[in-house]
Amino acid sequence: LDPDPAWTELCEQMSARSREVYRDLVDQPGFIDYFSQTTPIEDIENLPIASRPSRRRGERSLADLRAIPWVFAWTQSRCMIPAWYGLGTALTEIKYDDRRHWRTVCDMYRDWPFFQATIDNATLALAKADMVIAQRYSELCDDTDVDRGPQSFD
Repeated sequence: LDPDPAWTELCEQMSARSREVYRDLVDQPGFIDYFSQTTPIEDIENLPIASRPSRRRGERSLADLRAIPWVFAWTQSRCMIPAWYGLGTALTEIKYDDRRHWRTVCDMYRDWPFFQATIDNATLALAKADMVIAQRYSELCDDTDVDRGPQSFD
């Protein structure tokens, strides 16, 4: 099924906004420290389960970390950030700022399997997320100036 070009354009706009919001979070100064302190990434990196090292060059940066350990660490902390963070902002802005496009989003969900699967996968990730457990992991952060935990996702 080839989607309507207007649908792909709207999907690209939502994707760009979602990515912007996501990058605003993960590019904050200190975020990699927060991630290291509040997820089991160091334990995951030491597990003999991958064919490649967890980091490309061994640097302690987000750009150096491979996708699988990144997602695995967030999954273990029950936050699931890579699966949903940013999408809600994109959808909310369309819903409240552009009712015509919101109707289009509803049509896309009903009639475009790719878009429906994308929304359903994010919904499933949110259903699996446990913000009570994620908050407990967040409390492991020793930086009192950091406010990046699940309470900031409300």
